[in-house]
Amino acid sequence: MKEKRIYYIIIYFLLISFTLSKNIYANNTNKTLDDGIKKIASDIENRLPLESSIIIFDFENIDGVSTKFGKYFSDKLTIQLANIGRNITVIGGEARKAILKEQHYQLEGYTDDNTKVETHKMKGANHIVQGVITEFNTNIEIYYKILDVEKGTIIGGDTQKINKTQEISKLLKEERKPDKTEKKKEKVEKKEKPKSEKQRKNVKTTRKKYINKDLDFGIKVGAGYATFYDVDVGDYSDGILSYNFNFFLTYNINNNFSVQPEIMYIRKGDSGETWDYVNGDYTEKYSFSYIEIPLLLKYSFLEGQGNKTNVYFGPYFAFLVNETYIIDYETSPIQNTKLSDTYNINEIDYGGAIGVEFYLDKFIADIRVTLGLLPVNADLEIYKNVVLSIMIGYELFG
Repeated sequence: MKEKRIYYIIIYFLLISFTLSKNIYANNTNKTLDDGIKKIASDIENRLPLESSIIIFDFENIDGVSTKFGKYFSDKLTIQLANIGRNITVIGGEARKAILKEQHYQLEGYTDDNTKVETHKMKGANHIVQGVITEFNTNIEIYYKILDVEKGTIIGGDTQKINKTQEISKLLKEERKPDKTEKKKEKVEKKEKPKSEKQRKNVKTTRKKYINKDLDFGIKVGAGYATFYDVDVGDYSDGILSYNFNFFLTYNINNNFSVQPEIMYIRKGDSGETWDYVNGDYTEKYSFSYIEIPLLLKYSFLEGQGNKTNVYFGPYFAFLVNETYIIDYETSPIQNTKLSDTYNINEIDYGGAIGVEFYLDKFIADIRVTLGLLPVNADLEIYKNVVLSIMIGYELFG
């Protein structure tokens, strides 16, 4: 009876995991680079008034740095927009280079009064497009907006998710180096134009160092069902409510594989009804609290639109920090004591964990089964922990 219950738990867990993964995959798929550029160009073209002239600025990363990929992306977007053939003018070639050399801007504060005055100097362009490229584990997010030069207002914008290839990843890590003309101009400007307080703050912002993008850190909380397996034949158990709280740190080996150590507080145990000749029917509840340290190997798949599914497995090691043994007799008050006063209780536990987690941007849903290999009672070879946990979490950075 007890073994069948464990099998039912695992089968139910696998069915839920498959169903949720299938739904996420059906609704979320990333675009290729060419498809993403076509979608952005089409969106820009639909938002522009007839007889507009437009220039595409080099896209920057989240630190405000222009990378080789940012330049490559903006050049391809310029060409794609020019090929649409609608009644708009796309400024390119030397004219575009000249404007880009003249215009140095920050993404934030682009529509303030000072910026409006500066953008009027862009002769020949009445609209501009600027964007930010944010890198994630297996995709990149392209945020872009379209600005009206004369009014200094944003007329539209959107976000696109694009699959990250090795070539894209390489170009994202390489800063775009200015050509010789730009270097000479920068030297002259540094001598002639002292920076305002606002400019100095913007420079500090762009130089800000961010945490390594190969590392993700977050928290999870959850609840579930805990019981013992490998029990004596004839024993009846109802299980108990399990709850947990954990911190995790993920190291991304590549786009698909990662390693995730965790530190978790978790409650395990069991409960059941029994009887004896002296007291009659009574209920026993065993509750064990552990500090558990899992080490999980994760595989990512079914990724799309900022979401992804991970399957994982790995060992865990746990230290017992608290335990209680509650006896509820029908004919006498409840007794609250410790099993360790009577039995040789193991102060450690170890075993394995297997699970699946679903990322919805930075929010996480996690379903996990942990199976202990060490008996709770050190004098016996039976009564081992098993827990089914459902957790929610949030990735704080990564």
